[in-house]
Amino acid sequence: MNDEHHDLIEARGQGAELFDAPSRFFLTHRESIETWYALRRPATAAVDRYLLTLAEPLEELSDAFGWQFQSFEYGSNYRALAVAASDEEPCRTRGPSMLVGIEWRAVAVGVDDTATAPVVGVRISSTHDDGLRQRFLDAGQPAAKLVRERDNYDKNSWWAMFTRSVGDPAWWNDLDGYRNQTVNTLRGLLEQVRPAIEAVLKPR
Repeated sequence: MNDEHHDLIEARGQGAELFDAPSRFFLTHRESIETWYALRRPATAAVDRYLLTLAEPLEELSDAFGWQFQSFEYGSNYRALAVAASDEEPCRTRGPSMLVGIEWRAVAVGVDDTATAPVVGVRISSTHDDGLRQRFLDAGQPAAKLVRERDNYDKNSWWAMFTRSVGDPAWWNDLDGYRNQTVNTLRGLLEQVRPAIEAVLKPR
């Protein structure tokens, strides 16, 4: 944004130099900007409700692997759909000790944003289950070995390995396509880490 935007109302008088083009753009269009921004909350809520519909195909995927399915929320509005997890009941403050699944923050999810799109990965509680994490990393399977040798691997991270399921800029124009993309990403991860998971846990 620069001074070539001639539709901006100029700042005049003492202190006018304090108001750059971005500031004047906001002040000129403040009412419209705030009206548009107010739509963020209901739109994000719609995205959250849509992501919850992934539960059905993930339950089917869970059955295909012979593992359990869990859906829960915890912390600051975080939600998770877990296809493989330990047998314990999920704790609302941190979830089960270990899961393979999808997680997102309900109030801030942005499917086309690489920073806020749903996470698909292997999640191990960082504060309670160091032994579980180490057994996974020491399982000797290729997937775990890649995690252990990854550059900048943070052993305190809750996510032992993960990716984000990022949608196209207009992803809502093909909801089935995004659903298939996310489910297939999780299926591929499950196939990759299954030997290591089975070495650590005893799924039902």
